[in-house]
Order: sequence, then structure tokens, then C-alpha cells
Amino acid sequence: MADRKQRWFGMLNGSTLRALETKPFTQTARAFLTDGGPERPAGDEATERRSGAPPLAADPPQVEDASPPPLAAAPSAEVASPAPPAAPLRSQEALPAPGFEEAPAEFVTEESSVELWSPAAQQLHEIPSLDGEWIAAKPLREQSLLRLMLTHDAIRSALSDGPVVEVRASADGRLDCLVPFAAAMEVNANDSKEAQRAIRSLKNDISMLFLHNALQYLTETRQFLGLCFSKLAIGGVLVISVPHQFLYERKLRLPSRRNRFHRRFYTSNVLLADVEEAIDPSEFRVRFLGESDAGYPYREGLGGSPGGGQDILLAVERLERPPWRGDMDNDEIWTGTPTKPPRFLPLDRKAPTQIRIIAPDPLAAKRIILVKLDHRGDFMMATQAFQTLRTGFETAHLTLVCGSWNAAEAERSGYFDEVIPFDFFAEDDSARTEMPPRAALIAEFGKRMAGKPYDLAIDLRLYDDTRELLQKIEARNRAGFDRYDAFPWLTIRLNTPSASDDDRGETGVIPANVFHASTATGHKAYEIAFEEPFTPAGQQTLIWGPYQQLKPGRYQLECLIDPLGDEFDLAFDIVKDHGTVTIAAGLLPVRRKARPIIDLMVVETIPEFELRLFGRAAVPVKPFRFRGLRYTRPGVFRGVHQSEAMVLLAHLVQMRMHDAFTTELV
Repeated sequence: MADRKQRWFGMLNGSTLRALETKPFTQTARAFLTDGGPERPAGDEATERRSGAPPLAADPPQVEDASPPPLAAAPSAEVASPAPPAAPLRSQEALPAPGFEEAPAEFVTEESSVELWSPAAQQLHEIPSLDGEWIAAKPLREQSLLRLMLTHDAIRSALSDGPVVEVRASADGRLDCLVPFAAAMEVNANDSKEAQRAIRSLKNDISMLFLHNALQYLTETRQFLGLCFSKLAIGGVLVISVPHQFLYERKLRLPSRRNRFHRRFYTSNVLLADVEEAIDPSEFRVRFLGESDAGYPYREGLGGSPGGGQDILLAVERLERPPWRGDMDNDEIWTGTPTKPPRFLPLDRKAPTQIRIIAPDPLAAKRIILVKLDHRGDFMMATQAFQTLRTGFETAHLTLVCGSWNAAEAERSGYFDEVIPFDFFAEDDSARTEMPPRAALIAEFGKRMAGKPYDLAIDLRLYDDTRELLQKIEARNRAGFDRYDAFPWLTIRLNTPSASDDDRGETGVIPANVFHASTATGHKAYEIAFEEPFTPAGQQTLIWGPYQQLKPGRYQLECLIDPLGDEFDLAFDIVKDHGTVTIAAGLLPVRRKARPIIDLMVVETIPEFELRLFGRAAVPVKPFRFRGLRYTRPGVFRGVHQSEAMVLLAHLVQMRMHDAFTTELV
């Protein structure tokens, strides 16, 4: 037994062992002392090896030697009297720290150099077997996750092969490991560089690295996942568990109602997308993706904290890099042509059917109300629109709602049968007159309009801020401007852009501090610097961001990038929709006297665009610095003048009402 302990503790260095006297077990990282070790087979060979691995049942094991008392979280179990450490196990169903009794010499340090624990420390940190009693002692949620892990061959094989490392985030309040014989590591959830530095301290050729509900706490996951994967042996397995958004969080958007430290929500799709972004898909295969919900109380309300399974479990196996992977990068055809949108939207047959019914409206427009609440200049520009409506509806009763400062001019014009003054805006914005809240003004307008039915209500203001008032008017038809298809309840809509609002040019700089970068950089507030040359083994994302909105228009994106030595080319792409749609891609020339400019045509608003700079496989990346992105969107002339737009709306209303129809969405 003593020899067995020394072999296990030999996986730790001296400083780590000393720390165990004062730190909980799960706060201690077991860093492997040597690189190398037997290489595990990839692909089919790894599958064959798994098929011959002893099964890891959750039944209580029978062991030959007695162990000190287990952790407080695990109930004590009867054991047989001690026997020589080399004696074989009675049952292959047992899993007492498997793989470590016969640990390869490469993983074992000289026993004379190992600092032994005190008896108290040995009792505190004893590692129990992964048996039925250990599982039963866990909360229902962790029981469900453990049993799900043990149902799949890839995870069972990795557990039996060893070594196994379990990683937990510092914000997680749990103190014990889920896998009792795993080397435990805690990473700083608030400092991405420190978290990645901790993973780098591990030696290579790990059989299984288990990220136990850690990703949702971390500030950055892409580089972290890549580093974790790099520590696996060929044939090793990266196992990730995260809380399920619709089982644990039960919330559509952040923040979490159950843990304020959660930075992101996960579904199976989101988790797999994160892994595929971080790791070259040619170097791993998904061996298991499942959702743990055993014992979950689906009927419990949102105010509770349900127990039972509520996690997502993903296992990916590392493969040897295929020899053809480099040819894929060389074969890639970089293009600046935007992704062409499809002509037709896909039909979702599971979604409820929407039917729009269009029918003639035989009733004449006898009572019409116009809303024009603008200031004096805008009111004067509506004169021709007033005249068009008066001429088009000669016999109708025409009512105007306007600011009190325009009421006298409206009455003198002779176009209106009734004028209702209502101050929705201040007469002079520069005077900073105190006005009632917007909600109070809308409610007051509704009271003024109560009991006054109309056949047609028209809002002649080009901007959207008064459109809501039309809904306070009892009218069969409503007409107005709808630039962004935001008011489907309008009967008559004119979708014309605003020359002063939608078509104006803009320019600005997106600084480097809103971009993300790999950790081999000097990331300052004003620049990201790669000061040393390197050659990526595979395609590596160096810089990515800024996840900002792009309005429709033609853009020039000037990449503020300079070489610190030799000139070279850097691959880039611009994507949207979480990297699923490519807008532009190509090679970025990094030159001393000229910065690269990317021409981009944006057809529709992009909520979050992402620029990514790549290092290509086997292509040297020279030192450079990146200081952000300067964007320019020239002004365009699509919209008509405001006075013209109001006349167009007046004519459209006249045409539609003379051959009127109604619509209803069922």
C-alpha cells in the first residue's frame, strides 16, 4: 500500500505536496513531472483498444488492501485485510485509481525525493474508488452526470487508462472532485491569462482532461479549450460538462437567476460550436454528446432550484493530425465576394402557419385625422401634403392634431375642418423646457382621442417617435412611414429611408482593446503586439472581434496593422451569425508604408460582425502589432426630401383609399 501511494503521489512535484498540507485537495493542481509516455493509437486503433478495456461498472469494488478512511463526502466501506501491493484485483469491475498501480516509469518520480504526507493529510486526502457507494453519496445532479459518463466506452476507457485531470473554476463553490482519483486543478475564472497559464503547467499525454462545469465561469473559452486539447495524448479524451440552459438556468438571457457568476448559457449546439471554433475539427472526433436529466423535476416552477440531472456532457477524442490537413489550407480559395443570400426563406413546417387575409373595404373615408406634431419648419414643409389630402378627399371631415404653436397657421390655411392642439414636443428644444414623461403624454393623447372614431388616421412625421400615437386613435385604417418594417399594424405604409438619418456617412475607429487575442501577445489598451516570430502547426486564430453592429452600406475597413520586422501576409475573414456566414475572406498584406483596406458591402444590418486574423499551418508569422480598425461608411443618396416623402405618402393614401382593402393576420 505504501508503494502504491508513492507511485500516485510521485505524479506531484514537491511544492505541490507541501501545499496539500494547507489547501483543500481540489485546489491543488497535479502537474505531471515528465513529458512523453506511451503514445496512444488514433482512430480505429483507439476504438479497438477501448473494446478490450475492462468494464467500469458502478458496482462496489472488492480490493485486496485496506485504505485509510475515505473523504467525508463518501461513506465508509468494508475492505479486506492488507495484501502485497502487487497482488491483482479480484474483480475487473473495480476502479481503485486505475492505471496508477502500474504507472509507466516515465510518469513516476524517484521515490526517495517524494515528500510524504503526514498521517492527517493522508486521511484527509485519501482517494476512494469510483464505486456505487461513492456515486450514491453524491447529490442527485452529480449522480446523474457520473452515471451518464460511465455509460460510454470512450469515457470509461480514458478513466481506466489514466492519468485523469479534473479542472474546476475558482468561482465554483464545490470542494471535492466528481472523479475521486483524478488530479484536481482549479483555474482563475476572472483572469484568462492565469487560467491558461495553469493549463500550460500540465505535462502532455493526459488520458482524460475533465472540464467539470467550468466554461460558464471563464472570461475566455476559445484559447482555453485549445490549450486543454493540446495536453491530451493521441487517443486521449477531453470531457466537458456545463449546465443546461433549459434545465439549470431556465432563462433565455443573462444574467443567471441561480448563479450570478455565470458568464454564458449553454445548449448542446452552443457547446459543440465553441469546441469547433477552438479546435481544428480534423484533429478530433465527437465520441459522445448527451444531456443529463435523470430525476429532473420538470414540473417545478421557475422560482425553485430543481435537483436531478441538468447538465450537458461532451466527449471528444484527440486524433493524430491527418497528413492531408495542410493541403486543405493551400487548396483554399480566398475570395472577397460576399456570401450570396438565398432568394427564398426556408420553410419551417413545424412552425404555426400564419395566414394574411386581404379583403375589399367598401366603406368610404368620411372622417380623417392627420397627426403632424413637428416644429414650425417641418410643419411648413407639409403644406403640399395637406393640399393633396384636401383635394383627394373633398367631402371628408378633416381633423388635424398639431403643436399649439402651429394651430393658428393651420386654421388660416383652410384645409382643415377641425384643429386639435397637442404639445408632444417642446416648442423650442434649445430652451430645455421641462416636459412630462413620454408615457404620460401618450396616455393623455389617448384620453383626448377617446370616443372619436375615424375612418382613416395618418401620421405625417417621417421619424418613428410619434407612430405609437396612431394606436390610441380609433380608426379603421392607419397610415404612416415605416422605414424598418417595425409597424406591421399600419394599413398603409411607405418604406422610404430618411436622407438625414439613414443615408448620412460615418467614420470611426474600433480600438484594439475591444478585440481578443491569443495569449502569446502583449495585449495593451491601445495595441496587440506579437513580438516574436512563430510558425503555427495548424490554422490558429490570432486576433478576433469586435462583435459590433454594421448598418447597411458600403464600408472601407482600414486594418491598423504594422510589421515589427519583415513584411508578410496574414489570412483574414469577416463573418457573422457566430461564424456560420462568411462575408469576406482573403490575405491581408502587412506592409510598412501602406495599411490594408477591406472593401465591404453590407446589404442588411449585421448585429455583430467578427474580424478574424489567422496564422496558417506551416506558414511563418512575423512580428507585428495591431491597433484596431478604422471604418468609413460614405454617405449615400437614397431617400427623398422630407417634403417629397410626405407628398408621396399623401398620394399613396389617396390611391389606396379609393380602391381600399383591409388586411388581417390569422
